[in-house]
Amino acid sequence: DDVLAHLERGAAEIARDGVSREAWKPLAFVAQEAIQTARERRGMPGVGIGLQEVDRITGGLRNGQLTLLAGRPGMGKSSAALSIAKNVAMQGKGVAFFSLEMTEPELGLRMACDVAFNPMEQQYSGEDSNPSYSKAEWGSLDEGQWERLQRANKAMASWPVMFDARPALSVAQVSSAARRIVRNWRKAGIEPGCIIVDHLGLLRPERNMNNKVAEIGEISGALREMAKALEVPVIALCQLSRDVEKREGKDRRPGLSDLRWAGELEQDAHVVMFLYRPEYYIKEPVKTGDEIADDTAYGRYLKALSEHKNRLWWIIAKNRQGPTADAETFCRIECSAIRDMPRAA
Repeated sequence: DDVLAHLERGAAEIARDGVSREAWKPLAFVAQEAIQTARERRGMPGVGIGLQEVDRITGGLRNGQLTLLAGRPGMGKSSAALSIAKNVAMQGKGVAFFSLEMTEPELGLRMACDVAFNPMEQQYSGEDSNPSYSKAEWGSLDEGQWERLQRANKAMASWPVMFDARPALSVAQVSSAARRIVRNWRKAGIEPGCIIVDHLGLLRPERNMNNKVAEIGEISGALREMAKALEVPVIALCQLSRDVEKREGKDRRPGLSDLRWAGELEQDAHVVMFLYRPEYYIKEPVKTGDEIADDTAYGRYLKALSEHKNRLWWIIAKNRQGPTADAETFCRIECSAIRDMPRAA
């Protein structure tokens, strides 16, 4: 498979560039083409991910660019990636999702729960009738919830989303498979929307260097090259170092220095976005018997929970073609649902 992937990539590069093709373009032509394209554009320059604040800051996913979506475990990286895939596919654009961590049934069930989610439903006793992923996996939904998932499935049937959940893929295999699916989309008249890799740390490099920093650098560089060669946005999910958890105080908001192998990833990525759910770190005070050990501590816990419940921050720490800023969104992590924050009446 690796040999075939290398051969196909080489053949594609020859077909695209030719042996004797010159790469030079005069300034006047480049500038005029850029001005004309910008003048004719209506709306954001990239593919919207369906979250207004994030799209406003980033301008959407740009063709030929690599975006890193990073966070600690439990922050909702896979849910965010599936949400992006859903919103891009709803625009009729093709999405290729490489999952080196989750299986196809997990992916399908999570996306169905997201599509079936209704943020307007009221919660009673801490629960509502939105189907959650964990209950669906255990088969413990009621008949109405199963019907909602079936309706979600019908809605998703026409979306051009393709999953590849093979384990231990090499970066060359991902590039080869992505090249084929993009070629097939274009033949079918489907505009490529984005390629998602979950996650970067599980990809195999093209060669074993016995040096993780060098290997990650090769992988991120190859994903960046793939985005440029295919002229499609590429999103790579990425873990953060454990230093975030060791930080004293309550603020564990990540930054660029928290990226594992930070130099290589930060250099290759056009956009770096961190996901941060403060609710994840809010723990209920320890009880002694039937009584709360410290009423003051419990009061602080309730206040913090009320302030941060169902809130997900997108921290845009690097944005090569725009500002850096934070965007707040609504998140029901158990339903794999991410939405714009509701506006106050």
